[in-house]
Amino acid sequence: MKTNKLSLYRSEMLELPKDSREDKNAENAFRFRTNDNIIDMLNSNSASYLMFQVLSYDSFSGYAKVYTKNYYNKEYIKKGRFDFGNSLEIK
Repeated sequence: MKTNKLSLYRSEMLELPKDSREDKNAENAFRFRTNDNIIDMLNSNSASYLMFQVLSYDSFSGYAKVYTKNYYNKEYIKKGRFDFGNSLEIK
């Protein structure tokens, strides 16, 4: 199995604040962006998929956890911009 690493504009975050209705700048959201052609990567092999992993770490307790989500279908990949606020709509 071959692994390809995406080139991200920014791949590390120091801290994500909690969700707040007073947050007018969406500081609690982190967007991962790339110029890599994900569709071509997924089409290159019938067994191809996109794996998205996030490591979270609680600095107070020292507890860490890895969250993994696999995307097997290119229909999940959409080009565009997210609406601002509590929406997952892409335009």
